[in-house]
Amino acid sequence: MKKKAVVFASTATLMFGLVAGATAAPVLENISAYLNWGISFKINGQSWTAKDEDGNKLVPITYNGSTYLPVRAVAEALGTAVDWDNDTQTVLLGEKQDTVHMNDVKMDLGYSSHVMATTDKQYTVQDGQDYKAGIVVDDINSAQKSFKLVPEGKYQKLELQFFGLEIQKDVEIKVYGANDTVIKHVMLSGSTSQKVDLDIGGLKEVKVEFKGGLSAADKVFTTGTYR
Repeated sequence: MKKKAVVFASTATLMFGLVAGATAAPVLENISAYLNWGISFKINGQSWTAKDEDGNKLVPITYNGSTYLPVRAVAEALGTAVDWDNDTQTVLLGEKQDTVHMNDVKMDLGYSSHVMATTDKQYTVQDGQDYKAGIVVDDINSAQKSFKLVPEGKYQKLELQFFGLEIQKDVEIKVYGANDTVIKHVMLSGSTSQKVDLDIGGLKEVKVEFKGGLSAADKVFTTGTYR
């Protein structure tokens, strides 16, 4: 995708927009273009350099008076999800139309025996609705327990729902984005539930952390979807 999809920036206005790349045609067209080392960029007043996933600088290409950059680099800089549908040769930007269950996307549950992915209906059926899958965290006490969701920058929205299963005391739940920044903080009591809608802005990783009271042994079921 990084070779085929581009973002257009007018050299006069520096306004970004999409243009069709070579993937829109059944054959590649040979063109003559220039690597333009003289162009610099600012995002929200701050200098920005386009880089690939390995940290290598990406140089703008100038062709017929327009300047082109890989869409992934620009989307990530602007906090926009970006994905590639190889079947339809389509770049997907921002919120998707269809939801994807969080358990169908990469996760990092760590090595704790108290954090498990599950499709067991004793957990997934809550308030008469079967959420199909989720993550159970048990033995929640004053020592934090957590898991990580790994959307890899492909999704714009994340909806999470927390269900208290066995809560003796309040459970504090924090959702972290980039640089250990808390993007949501909720408290769960008893057998209540909490639903949160998050704009994850193309984050590559989201950490969900649980903390209970001293000597507690609480249990929480988490489920959710991406868009």
